Amino acid sequence: MGRLTDMQWGRVKHLFVEERPEQKKTGRHSSREVLDGVLWVTMQGERWQDLPAEFPPMQICYSSWLAWRRCGVWMRIVECLGPEVFVFRAGHMARARAAHSGLRHAHCRHRA
Repeated sequence: MGRLTDMQWGRVKHLFVEERPEQKKTGRHSSREVLDGVLWVTMQGERWQDLPAEFPPMQICYSSWLAWRRCGVWMRIVECLGPEVFVFRAGHMARARAAHSGLRHAHCRHRA
């Protein structure tokens, strides 16, 4: 899994709080960078500790993924990107959907 294309990012960026230019000056990682890291882990089936250094730190990606799951944003990401990005090995998609069933706040926004 490579990084999201501009078209793919365009389908999900509305789920994130708009980022301000000064965030880059402070070394803060963008939501897109964090999402790329989260997608690498989830698509590769790897452990968070194995996230390559080219992505934001594991702790940032993991805590963002947890927050996105809790408020329903992760399921929205899965729905918006669909099979083009989420080509899971057998059973992964079913587990991803099951992990997000019953969440009440599907439209909550989270800043990465």
